Amino acid sequence: MLLEPSEFFLPASSFDFTELDIALTYAGGTNSATVELLSDTPCSDCVTGDSPGAILESWSVTNLPLFSTCCTLQALSGNGTVPLTAGAVYWVEVLPGDTTSVVQWNSNTTGDVGIFEDNHGFGWGGGTSRTLGALAVLGSEEISSPEPGTGVLVSIAGLTLFLKLRSR
Repeated sequence: MLLEPSEFFLPASSFDFTELDIALTYAGGTNSATVELLSDTPCSDCVTGDSPGAILESWSVTNLPLFSTCCTLQALSGNGTVPLTAGAVYWVEVLPGDTTSVVQWNSNTTGDVGIFEDNHGFGWGGGTSRTLGALAVLGSEEISSPEPGTGVLVSIAGLTLFLKLRSR
């Protein structure tokens, strides 16, 4: 059974997801993998108390660079409709493209250490401290704007006040 690594992240601010940059390399078998962005689900049997949940976005990647190649990122575009909430738990998981695929998620070069859960084919197992894979989750920050009706009401109130003051 092949390893399916996953890593946990918490957005610092809320935003609409647009891109996932991840460093994967190919070591043998079929040169392909599936990468998934997932929600969180509680897991009583997991070391961290959490595990990957529902799939929010998924990509099939092929033609990865050879194992031990440094610093090549795969930029995976999102559809722009997945909002990520500040402080909520999300996961990125890498699955082999098929039963022969051997794909490596390269470690980050900044020394970031964090929470992970891996599926070894018989359930989740993980921990709270290993060097994390190279990963960047990008998006456009959500900007709250008033509903169109609010602008109309403010305009009518302003016009009414202007007309009242002018008539005096």
